Amino acid sequence: MNNTRLIMLIARFHPVVGGTEKQALALAGQLQENGLGVQVLTARLKGLPKQETIKGVQVRRLFSAGAGFLGTWTFMISSFLYLTLNRKNYDLIQVFLAGSPAISAKFAWKMIGKKVVLKLGGAGPTGDVGTAVRTGWGKRKLNYLRTGIAAYVVPTREIAREITDYGFPENKIRHIANGVDADRFRPVSLEEKVELRRQLKLPWRKIVACSGRLEPGKGMEILLTGWENVYRQFPEAHLLILGEGRLKQDLAWRVAGSELREIVHFLGLIEEPEKYLQCSDLFVLPSLAEGLSNALLEAMSCGLPVVATELAGTKEVINAPVNGLLARAGDPGDLGEKICTLLDVKTDGSAMGAAARATVQSGYAIKLIAQKYETLYQNLLKEV
Repeated sequence: MNNTRLIMLIARFHPVVGGTEKQALALAGQLQENGLGVQVLTARLKGLPKQETIKGVQVRRLFSAGAGFLGTWTFMISSFLYLTLNRKNYDLIQVFLAGSPAISAKFAWKMIGKKVVLKLGGAGPTGDVGTAVRTGWGKRKLNYLRTGIAAYVVPTREIAREITDYGFPENKIRHIANGVDADRFRPVSLEEKVELRRQLKLPWRKIVACSGRLEPGKGMEILLTGWENVYRQFPEAHLLILGEGRLKQDLAWRVAGSELREIVHFLGLIEEPEKYLQCSDLFVLPSLAEGLSNALLEAMSCGLPVVATELAGTKEVINAPVNGLLARAGDPGDLGEKICTLLDVKTDGSAMGAAARATVQSGYAIKLIAQKYETLYQNLLKEV
């Protein structure tokens, strides 16, 4: 049993839902199950307890004076104080994203010598580098974090290239993919699928699922434009959109005033998204920028054939046409065409879905990913 005691430091944590938060929760739970002592430090949000246990993991919410600049700085200070005052109670710090919490972690390294592992999450204009370089403060953060970190974990080679080009030390970069709970996100039998549709009150028609934040860069507007073409060929096919975000109202209004109003459904945040994936026929990811999409991995783990935009990180997972199809990013016509290909009865979606499931089981199951992190932690702690 690995007796490493780990602090996970992250600005937001469950029940806040986002790709980074989902990865942190899945990894923390699996590491705890594997025998590591894991404690999560995150910012205190209104209405949430100061301390609780989630998936067997102790979660401590530290003082943060609301949102914005003041909240960022107060959480930096409170997390730094906690890390230094409790130095005897942990061995290593795992921090998520190249943001302000990473600065607290590096301060702690300078003060007490605890090694820091920094996981970066995204690529392109919405990634760690892409968002930081737009402001002077962001650039200073990146420059500060280029030293003093024991290892930089990246889920895709694209992110590795981005941070290397920005001057991060290549010899400290470790490629560990995002992980998915392959036991929870699993394929179901036809009988189970029928029962799930009955429970969820979904029609027995072709169903396409899409999950993600309804925010700029996620390509939801592109998907709706592409779906107009899908509607002409498959008017009875339904589109389920799982997620919340700033664009939800505008997107919903757009659909409400169109011929798509009866077949496009905005379901909001869903506690058990696996049920909707398991009773769908295929999955679509229309993003314009991604690191390694959790939603994509979850759908593939459920054995769904997928259509995803042709991004660098996505291409590391999708071997078209074996385990999915790739569409040009930002091209609604190509996206709609690929969806129609999988809706066509002549396409063997079951073989593609089985290959997608096998891809996850062999390289992206959270149990495998957690083992890679454990090996990294052990190796770092052995180094002088």
